[in-house]
Amino acid sequence: MNPQENQKSGGLSPLQLVGGAGLMLLTALLIYWPALHGGLVLDDALWVNNSPELKSFSGLLSLWRGTKLPDFFPLTSTSFWLEWHLWDKNLLGFHLTNVMLHVASGWLFWLVLRRLAVTGAFVVALLFVVHPVNVESVAWITERKNTLCLFFYLLSVLWWLGSESESESGKKTKSRVYFALSLIAFLLALLSKTSVVTLPVILLGCVWWRKGKIEKRDWVRSLPYFGLSVALGLVTMWFQSHQAIGHDVVLTANFWARLAGAGWAVWFYLWKAVWPLGLAFVYPRWTVDPNSPMSYLPTVALAVIALVFWIYRGKSWMRPVLFALGYFLVTLAPILGFVDIYYFRYSMVADHWQYFSIIGVIALIVAGVNVKISNLRVKMILAAALAVVFTGMARQQAKLYGDPRVLWEDTLVKNPDSWMAHEIMGHYLGNTPEAVEHFKKSLQLNPNNVASHVNLGMILQNAGRLEEAQKEYEAAEKIDPSQWAIKFNLGALYDTQGKNAEAEAAYRGAIQINPAYSPSHNYLGTTLLKLGTKTEAIAEFQEALRLDPGNVEARENLNKALAGVGK
Repeated sequence: MNPQENQKSGGLSPLQLVGGAGLMLLTALLIYWPALHGGLVLDDALWVNNSPELKSFSGLLSLWRGTKLPDFFPLTSTSFWLEWHLWDKNLLGFHLTNVMLHVASGWLFWLVLRRLAVTGAFVVALLFVVHPVNVESVAWITERKNTLCLFFYLLSVLWWLGSESESESGKKTKSRVYFALSLIAFLLALLSKTSVVTLPVILLGCVWWRKGKIEKRDWVRSLPYFGLSVALGLVTMWFQSHQAIGHDVVLTANFWARLAGAGWAVWFYLWKAVWPLGLAFVYPRWTVDPNSPMSYLPTVALAVIALVFWIYRGKSWMRPVLFALGYFLVTLAPILGFVDIYYFRYSMVADHWQYFSIIGVIALIVAGVNVKISNLRVKMILAAALAVVFTGMARQQAKLYGDPRVLWEDTLVKNPDSWMAHEIMGHYLGNTPEAVEHFKKSLQLNPNNVASHVNLGMILQNAGRLEEAQKEYEAAEKIDPSQWAIKFNLGALYDTQGKNAEAEAAYRGAIQINPAYSPSHNYLGTTLLKLGTKTEAIAEFQEALRLDPGNVEARENLNKALAGVGK
């Protein structure tokens, strides 16, 4: 690397730019073809099937000003809103959009790295596009947060560098335009996903890389970026604590355990970036013992290495190492465990969390190979071989997303103690003895898993084992009394048992929490008929039809009830 050379991203002909983009696109399509018709994974259903906000213009407004959703990523949500109106529930469109954004980000990485005079910029960008770790961010629809955010993130960096170059050339007006565009792009990135709050630090790092120092003017120019980071970061923390996490406890570790765990996470991500074998959708959730000195070894080793690097920072060969690994660590900082994230309930690490960071490791390795090997043909062969190997590995990983059930089966092979994977496999297996075993295993691993209690209760209820089902529902209600679906299921169970008063109370409880669910009103109406309160029953049937005019059962019940009172 030589930051003083090739400052312009020009130097590339239109044919080279189009050819590079074409190669990235063809390679990405080869990798992700098996996943393009894949199903829904985890919270995909919320954004593709079950989100009322996606179905109307008023819903679009609520994405920007509402507080009901677990996260505040309104630009990502808006992209889903737009796609839902373009191709409804056809998942091919959602998947293709993610792939195209991923390729566009790879292309922008190429331009940014050329601006920074990073050796082998195209090879680095291509390896980013084909890296197996990135499959999770591209094949999982909801991780549009990553693919959309990275696109604007890179635009912001590219325009910041353009502003710097124009300023150095004395073109103040152009410099201001690029600066404004960069700031707007950063805002759009934050509105897509706030994990990029560290961008101001990265921009200052780019200044240091290009000029060897950071001046007062650079700090002043970065202030608006820091302001946006703080503002949107606080908003996201509120949503995580009040909406996503709520009353759940995702992490009980104290500061020292979190500090130790952060070291573990950094080495984990570094290892997966270099050697992407054994990738899993949900990794085993480790527990750090803050009282054990051994727990701090990864963090201490990291600190010692960083100190050595800093001592030798004046050496020309050390600057690329500091720049690349500094970028890697800074971009990882938000997900190292110092701030609670809902996903920590399942695991402390995830492939999609290093989507922004991995380019630093790739760039450093490519630069190292370039220094050690002078023969151009050998370097080209090595680059091509690694790209082919990564492409094959990534395609195998993408195949898992072609069928969500296969993805969860693979997860259980690699992480048999994932309570979430057992819960979801039980859901896929339906009313079978195998499903019961998965739900029981999930509860054995996590007794407070409400969904497994409810799903197990439903299977037992369908099998006529009503007392066992009731125990599961009551256990779920004790854990989380705010779940309307639990009360609804209890109402149906009491109805089957002929306990009409108990059924009425359960249905009313479900309606109090979620008054917009049509079946709750319908079944409350049938229970009220049994109790002889016909007028109230008719009112409930009418409300059920108001909420869902297509509820045939409620319409038939209403007709019978009206006939019963001579109407």
